[in-house]
Amino acid sequence: MKVVHLNKEKGNKDDLQQEIDDLEQTIKAHPANEKAYTRLMVIYRKLNDPKKELKVITTAIKTFEELFKKRQPVYTSKIKALSKALSKATGLTDKKGNSLYEMGELAKWKRRKTTVSKKIKAG
Repeated sequence: MKVVHLNKEKGNKDDLQQEIDDLEQTIKAHPANEKAYTRLMVIYRKLNDPKKELKVITTAIKTFEELFKKRQPVYTSKIKALSKALSKATGLTDKKGNSLYEMGELAKWKRRKTTVSKKIKAG
């Protein structure tokens, strides 16, 4: 994967489009590549294209949430109850049992998603 620096040169558009195409192919081949998603978000942000950036953010969040759910091992009901009680006691979940901790880049992407959504609504 070739990284193109985002400066204001005439020939830069072709290089950026080539990098966008390469990143999209990388994402199709390896959907769990968070660096490719992050780089694509940065490119769209620098190109001032919030709609495409929002689309990439949404896809990345959906992909990684599904990936993390698949990684959850299956336990017996006793282990689930103990784990739930322990996570509540340590403050890792709220009263409803929803996790307050988000793995990897998810927290950063969700914050960015709200920012980009506000930007699209405003302008």
